[in-house]
Amino acid sequence: MEKNSRTVMEKIPNLKIEKFLSKIHEIYPDKFFEVEKYFYNYRPVTFRVNNLKLENNSAEQILNKLKDYGFEIENGPIKNSFICKLGKAEIKLSETEEFNNGLIYIQGLSSMFPVMLMNLEKGQNILDMCASPGSKTSQIAAELNNECFITAIENNKKRYYILKKNMETLGVKCVNAVYDNAVTLPLKYPDLLESFDRVLLDVPCSNEGSVYLQNPKSIEKWNSKIAKRLSKLQKTLLYSGISLLKPGGSLLYSTCTYSIEENEEVINWALNKFGNLKVEKINIDIENTVPGFTKWKEDVFEEQLANTIRIIPTDLFIGFYIAMLKKTI
Repeated sequence: MEKNSRTVMEKIPNLKIEKFLSKIHEIYPDKFFEVEKYFYNYRPVTFRVNNLKLENNSAEQILNKLKDYGFEIENGPIKNSFICKLGKAEIKLSETEEFNNGLIYIQGLSSMFPVMLMNLEKGQNILDMCASPGSKTSQIAAELNNECFITAIENNKKRYYILKKNMETLGVKCVNAVYDNAVTLPLKYPDLLESFDRVLLDVPCSNEGSVYLQNPKSIEKWNSKIAKRLSKLQKTLLYSGISLLKPGGSLLYSTCTYSIEENEEVINWALNKFGNLKVEKINIDIENTVPGFTKWKEDVFEEQLANTIRIIPTDLFIGFYIAMLKKTI
């Protein structure tokens, strides 16, 4: 009995991997063999220099200090991004004084794109609906040099305190971190309706983009049904975000997953629910992207979905989905 149970347990990861890869093949049939290898390949650590903490250092000085540890540092493919390889360093990048003092912030390249696409301007009132640990919150503050007002929402108490600590470490002075549920904001705070110039909604998702099949734990919580369950939460969050967005304002929706149910289907639902939304065209200057789907199996989505974008995984980028919604006046 015990032996049979162990045999079954040993097979579960392989069955999950098989199901997962079958799903990726279904979504990207023409690119599958190109993409599959990246689920097994290690990606180097990437980071950005935090200009909010450059009072006594230049970016070049910080990079040189990292090289002094033995790290090999290269310029990344997008603005203010850097690739870090261990080289001769005897510590991790996250153990350096520069990281712990907030001079640099470790962040995936795909994750840097949403903030870069938000058309930010100084003085804007910005809502980050699912903010912790604060990667994108701090990126917004850095882009605008703290000259904006950010409301950052987190509904998990432990993650809320992580958010607050990170904002302090990173020198973010323009944020009001709030422990609350972003879904209920319009009901609890009706004065916030249509009050934000920009809304960032990087939703909780099935995290398929981060699956690394050399590490079985990365797929441990994944199952083929989780996308449909999360899609319901994502729609309620998006409904809340659109309600809080000013006419003429923009909402950036993003996930680090492949599931159509969490991506195009959610945006298509919003377009049908609200009559005053337009999907703005997204252009990213990298080759590994495809437009959002306008058809999936028997479903036909709004043609505007082609203005959304999917980042295809590579040796540097994880899979990501990004949509920009503009609320018409």
